[in-house]
Amino acid sequence: MPLTVVKTAGIDSGSVTFAKMANNAVHANTITSSAVTYTKEARRWKDVSTNTSVSSTTTISVGDKCLVGTANGVVSITLPITSLSIGDEVEFLDSDGQWSGNNATIHSGSSTILIDSANNFLCDTANTSVRLVYVKANQWKSQVWS
Repeated sequence: MPLTVVKTAGIDSGSVTFAKMANNAVHANTITSSAVTYTKEARRWKDVSTNTSVSSTTTISVGDKCLVGTANGVVSITLPITSLSIGDEVEFLDSDGQWSGNNATIHSGSSTILIDSANNFLCDTANTSVRLVYVKANQWKSQVWS
């Protein structure tokens, strides 16, 4: 029998996290108390430029926001491929305005996972930003803006 009511008096503050919940376990129509609050963790920007100590191919994590500078050469980035959930995001920013000369390539990390309709996403327009959103099984979609 599924649990339908949780008494909050016996739950220690901070002991229930999204990491401990099953995917899609909580829905808006199941929360009835205004006593529940959700605070999204703010992610800091991570430097994955060619002028840092990061290797030429970098694997990132879901939620990462990446400053991608290519002034000193091309950059290859591999997306996460495990434990993906619909709505997961990663972001990339041309931090030195050089993508038109030295490209950044984002790899899906798997031949069965696509970014739009390919396994790679080429960042080749200077001064742009890219957000990738995991929209369905084995599919990332891009949002690009200048």
